[in-house]
Amino acid sequence: MEAKVPYTPPRPPYPGAQTPYPGAQAPYPAGQAPYPGAQTPYQGGQVHHPYAPPGKPTPEPTSAAYQPQVRNRPDPAALAAAFARNGYKGYMVVRREFISNRFDPTLTVRSNNISFNTTCLKQLDGVVYINLLVNPLEHRLVIRPCREGTRDAIRWCTVREDKRKSRQITCPDFTEKLYNLMGWEQSHRFRLQGTQIPYNDEQIFIFDLTATEEYTAPIVDDNGRRRAGERILPEALKDSFGMSVEDHQKYMDVDLKKGYVGGTYELETAEEADSTNREAVSV
Repeated sequence: MEAKVPYTPPRPPYPGAQTPYPGAQAPYPAGQAPYPGAQTPYQGGQVHHPYAPPGKPTPEPTSAAYQPQVRNRPDPAALAAAFARNGYKGYMVVRREFISNRFDPTLTVRSNNISFNTTCLKQLDGVVYINLLVNPLEHRLVIRPCREGTRDAIRWCTVREDKRKSRQITCPDFTEKLYNLMGWEQSHRFRLQGTQIPYNDEQIFIFDLTATEEYTAPIVDDNGRRRAGERILPEALKDSFGMSVEDHQKYMDVDLKKGYVGGTYELETAEEADSTNREAVSV
């Protein structure tokens, strides 16, 4: 029967080295690399950073080494006080031409016709006849409701089964004057965004003729396919975000009896125009 030999742990490779369990390798002696060219993992018991200068081990990181960035939020009271002093001075109202305006009231002008989108019809509920008014000095165009039979009344939509639908209004003489007034390219079409404002107890639309979206003529490619023209912004819109707040407020102040031509707006009241348009819809 063989005699049992008591277990003897392996001897550490150097004094002070620890052998955690039988057969485990002890750390390399200080200053000795495991193979030629390898970085010495221990120097005096401290971990050596690969980019630290020789003989200067990297200190252990501490919780104080990380400093998160903290955004300094402005004091709301201070902001309110500063805004109360300066108001909207220096601010510009961003033009709608820079923003998607698919559902905004829009007037489209071509070389021989004009048309209004469905949004215009919806916002002037029940209106079938309008007057067109142009201010040649301020370069504005206004549409206002009128009754059938009023001088210069224009039917701007079709009516079928109490439903109104936009129509193209053929008017080559009018568009020629408009193109000449504004210096527009005859082969291009123009889209104008309207602003609905109250005036003398009625609702009207005002269009700025200087703030247009210009589109080149349709393009026909080599395969004969027709593509829409390219969009061009006027030079006046490229250098600013829009009107100043002061000019924007003045733009909303309209007097149709000063500078506007085209419709006999003084002949009827808003109530008469509204009742006449509703009668036309019911016919």
